[in-house]
Amino acid sequence: MAAAAVLSHALDPASLRHARRAAGLTQDDAGAVVGCTGATVSRYESGDIDPSASVLGILAGLYGVGVGAFYTTSPRMQ
Repeated sequence: MAAAAVLSHALDPASLRHARRAAGLTQDDAGAVVGCTGATVSRYESGDIDPSASVLGILAGLYGVGVGAFYTTSPRMQ
């Protein structure tokens, strides 16, 4: 059987920072809405920790983007 390409989705921490900055918000601003500290938002943006799905939804709404904007898509062979 031939290998097939499958799309793989991965959280892109840099996209979190980009969307926040484009929205004109600080890490502290975002943290206040999500219910965490600006330091935690910084850890999301650096890839140290992954935000939960609910936090991603809140951030997407706050930043005016869809949750998909926080993910990269790349093909992988299966």
